Amino acid sequence: MVEQRLRELLQITNLDHIAIVVRSIQKELLRLHALGWQGGERIHHEPKHGRKLTTLAHPDYPVKLELLEPSGKNSYLLTFLKKMEQRKSKGRIQHHITYYVKDLKKAERILLDMGFRLHYDRSGEFFIHMDSAGTLIQFFPQRTRLQILMWRSLRLIRQHRAKILVAVPIVAGVAFILRRKWVSAG
Repeated sequence: MVEQRLRELLQITNLDHIAIVVRSIQKELLRLHALGWQGGERIHHEPKHGRKLTTLAHPDYPVKLELLEPSGKNSYLLTFLKKMEQRKSKGRIQHHITYYVKDLKKAERILLDMGFRLHYDRSGEFFIHMDSAGTLIQFFPQRTRLQILMWRSLRLIRQHRAKILVAVPIVAGVAFILRRKWVSAG
């Protein structure tokens, strides 16, 4: 009853994914593929955040899994793994659960009024701190499919800016040459 009321107050619209910290994405993919999870072949390297990540989906479940692997000696995920392993959680540890809400500011106000400790990593999102909820719970504003695709595209463009800047003139040049061939042939 309390959970239902809180879900209504926060206006949670969707459970997006559950993130799991692992020592090796490749090793975990073998296990998860055997359980019917699909995807994960594209591993995104984010050196700025000290992590690698991939996402998997299951045909029978609406939620996605996000696997996070520490990269680099200063990765916050490495620190997280060490803390959890001291608590006897070996190998793979659930890191956070991500929800979408209709009104991010309203959800933030409600949780602060209820005494939850919040953690802010980037603008446009926040977490309920582990000390308040037993696990990190992440909140994002509700996004449409188009907004999610645009956000992911912008992230890829920022991540691979130098390659794109080189590729665009090459693609434009090839298109120009092909167009001239088609025009002169027709």
